[in-house]
Amino acid sequence: MSMEDSYKKMQKAGYNTVDNIVNWLKSANLMHQEAETKAREMLSESSNEAKVELEKLQAVVQHVATENKQQIDDVKNAMAKQGPKIIEAFQAAAKAFSDVMSGK
Repeated sequence: MSMEDSYKKMQKAGYNTVDNIVNWLKSANLMHQEAETKAREMLSESSNEAKVELEKLQAVVQHVATENKQQIDDVKNAMAKQGPKIIEAFQAAAKAFSDVMSGK
């Protein structure tokens, strides 16, 4: 699964928020605190209701690659590798929240 495929799954489930995208970058070990702040700023600039579009994600990935002095494909591959794991984590968190809210 590519980074873009993972993003599309996140988007379909409504998980393409600024916080979730930043968590995805962090889970792929691509961020330090200063980079996180810049990524949040970039992701928030034109986000509609805190949802991040693919084009904005790609711009942040390019920025992260430049900042980390890495090839963009290496960054995308690191994110693609973490994509299924982070989606599972978001789904588990959503289910736990739903269970709590329904009194389970």
